[in-house]
Amino acid sequence: DRHGREGACCPRCRRCAGRVLPAGKSRRRAVGLLGCRTRDSAAMDLLVATKEGVIVMDASCVEQAGPDSGGNWQTGKAESTGNTVKVLATLPSPPNAFGHAWSPDGDLLASVCDEGLRIYDACKGYRQIHELEKVAPDVGGRAGGVRNVVFSPLRKCVVTYEKWDPQYPENVHVWALAGDEVGKRLYSCILKGYTSGALPVSVVRWTADEATAIELQPGRGILLRDNGFSQEDDDDSIRLIPEKNCGNFEVSPKTPKDQTFVSCFIPESSMAARIAVYDLASPAKPCIETILPPKVKDATMKWNSDGTALLVLANSDVDESGWSYFGTTYLYWIKSDGKSQAQVYGAKDGQVQDIAWSPTANEFAVIVGVPPSAVVVHDGKTGKQTSELGKAKRNTLKWNPFGRFLAIGGFGTLAGDLDFFDRPKEETIASLRAPLTVHCDFGPDGRHFMACTVAPRMNEGNQLSMYKYTGELVFKIDYVPDHIEGRHEDTGAGARTKTQALLYAASWRPVQP
Repeated sequence: DRHGREGACCPRCRRCAGRVLPAGKSRRRAVGLLGCRTRDSAAMDLLVATKEGVIVMDASCVEQAGPDSGGNWQTGKAESTGNTVKVLATLPSPPNAFGHAWSPDGDLLASVCDEGLRIYDACKGYRQIHELEKVAPDVGGRAGGVRNVVFSPLRKCVVTYEKWDPQYPENVHVWALAGDEVGKRLYSCILKGYTSGALPVSVVRWTADEATAIELQPGRGILLRDNGFSQEDDDDSIRLIPEKNCGNFEVSPKTPKDQTFVSCFIPESSMAARIAVYDLASPAKPCIETILPPKVKDATMKWNSDGTALLVLANSDVDESGWSYFGTTYLYWIKSDGKSQAQVYGAKDGQVQDIAWSPTANEFAVIVGVPPSAVVVHDGKTGKQTSELGKAKRNTLKWNPFGRFLAIGGFGTLAGDLDFFDRPKEETIASLRAPLTVHCDFGPDGRHFMACTVAPRMNEGNQLSMYKYTGELVFKIDYVPDHIEGRHEDTGAGARTKTQALLYAASWRPVQP
């Protein structure tokens, strides 16, 4: 409250307003604990990837536009709301805006270009500092090049994913970004069949401290390289998680006991699909295994913030009960130490629409059942339900970075209704409608929420909106082409539909706590 008692909000700055003071701490002490001081006030940088290039805006700098002010979406003008968002940088990209990525600390931005990949320093006005050339040339008129990019946790390396071609099968490349080897290609491997868009699996990853590099090699298992990529594949010092048929894996954060775990999804073959969790200190044998039901096609694995528990959402295309067109889902809660596991929801409970761990507390939220679906919260220590927030037509969950506010939305085939829920107070703060939303997320300040309509899901009506957690619309930018071409064009090879797609993606610049 206003007198600094337990559970009060820190009022010193807008970034901390979404966080709750630790119990028993004074207001002054909590300011230090919550980390109020921010780096160069750039916490609200918002990137939009458009057909005309990548644009970075300062979402904290929104000014009222005069009646005669010029400009359009390229200059941050939000005609629907009559204001303008400050543009910080405009960066080149291919017309279809293939890929971009922020480093985990938000200091670097990588953007795909026709030549390969460009890396910019976000702390110095988005000045270009590196350019990495694509490795495989275009073959037989087939355009190749970089299609996706991932930074390592401490941004000492960056991984580029190029379009796979049978003549140049090695399409995953690890590049050095630190030390004496900056810009050097350290290693290459294969992600067969990858063309563009979201990665089916990140075949190269690291532990949080980058002490161990981890690579998925189908048919062999998961390789653990304690000396990074300076080792050869036949080096005896390379350790192995012996899961030859592993389809995907996730690396846990470091636990309070300084352990790191890897969870593996092994698809169904002659044996049932399963989940296996390995401790990297002793990878020869799993800590715990979970056998999944028959006909499970894939599984999403999510670790909690301290690596002590794992959620597994398994999906099957088959619903033998006939209740759901979308198949069947199964949600499992698994302790990483192998001491406990449980099926939280099964076929009889209906579809699990979404799951989300709190970023600060050991609890997770779930939307489950036929709409109107139940929105519930479970204890991460036991997997058991602790509260139900109600029932509504919702399918999307987003926590704010401090774990206080939870956005609960109904998008896709639903109408776009959105609620902001205050977890400590157990009450809904605001409700609104954000129709045709494809992607959404809280900003780093925890008080603003971005919702956008992007291609290729929606090739018309592209837009970007930002709301306060209290429900007010701050701005809305409509991405409309200057000239709308005819709907169909007959070139002699048949009619082809024209689209008005301009916006492909949007993302916040990360801020380290």
